[in-house]
Amino acid sequence: MSWLRALLIFFACLGIFALGVFTFAVREAERLEVASGQGVYPGSRLPPGDALASPTPAAGSDGVVGGIRYTVLERLDPEPAGSIPVSAGARRVALLLRLEAETAAVTYNFALLRLRGSDGVDYTWVRTAQEPPLRQGTLRPGESVTGWVAFELPRAVEPAALLLGSGTRAVIVLDVR
Repeated sequence: MSWLRALLIFFACLGIFALGVFTFAVREAERLEVASGQGVYPGSRLPPGDALASPTPAAGSDGVVGGIRYTVLERLDPEPAGSIPVSAGARRVALLLRLEAETAAVTYNFALLRLRGSDGVDYTWVRTAQEPPLRQGTLRPGESVTGWVAFELPRAVEPAALLLGSGTRAVIVLDVR
C-alpha cells in the first residue's frame, strides 16, 4: 500500500469521525434544551400559554406538512410504562399517528417529530411501549403508515402541538391539546 493510499484512507476515516462528533453534538444540544427548559436554538422557546391558539381535540385532528397528512388517531396520557422506565418527575405521552402521502412519494422519519409543551419547550421523542412504533420509510401517493411515537414531559406540562423538525426550522404540524 502506498503512502498516498494510506493518507487517503486516513482522511476518509477522519471525515467519518468528524461527522459522528457533529451528530453527537447536535443531539446533545437538543437533549440539553429539553432537560434545562431553555432553548438552545433561537425561537425554540415560547412564553407559557402562547404555544398555539384555538385548541382542538387531539383524536382525529390532522395537518399536512411536506406532502404528508399527519392524523392523531389516539393519545395516551400518560402512556403505561411497560418495560421502559419513565424519568422521575415526568410522564410519557404517546400519540398513535397515521401518516399519508398526499400527491407525491415522500420520506418520513419519527426522529424529526417534536412535541411542544404548554411551557413552550419542544420535547424530543423517547422509546414507546406501544406497538407498532412509528419508524422511518418512504410512502407513495395514497399510501399510509400507522405507528406510535412517545414524548417524555414534566408532570405539570400539557402537550400543545406536534412539530416536525427542531429549533428555528420546526414547523407546527397540528394542535394536540
